[in-house]
Amino acid sequence: MITDVFAAEPGGLAAYRRAGFPAPGGYGYPTLKGRDLDPAALAVLDMLLSGVPADRALDDAARPAPAPAPGPDGGPDLYAGPVVAVLSERVVRLLPAVPDDRLEGLAKDWTAQAEIDGVPVEAVAAWLAGLRRMLPDAVRDGRMLLVWNCL
Repeated sequence: MITDVFAAEPGGLAAYRRAGFPAPGGYGYPTLKGRDLDPAALAVLDMLLSGVPADRALDDAARPAPAPAPGPDGGPDLYAGPVVAVLSERVVRLLPAVPDDRLEGLAKDWTAQAEIDGVPVEAVAAWLAGLRRMLPDAVRDGRMLLVWNCL
């Protein structure tokens, strides 16, 4: 699964939806590319950063931005095309506060979880550092932080 985090102006989301949710970097949105970070993996990151209960983190990680096509169970249909969800407000707020000397520890804790077990800690730490750099500018500019998942 391709998992890109991107920053978008709220007013541009309707046009992005009409365009079929193309890859956000190609659409011109500031994007951090990732792989295999499904909503469950992002919920674990949220839990590690904020301490929220698992059910709340999972609900927030699966919260769609613009309405995707529903699947048979009423949730997003990952096979119908890309699914766009909102990045947890807690991750947006708390990750930039993680100091450099604690980022690798966060990456180790995250990779110890089944959702991303086996991913190299160094790669996860680099991805977290990239996301941490992206978040303050997006918030300052009034952009929404979204997650683009595509099989």
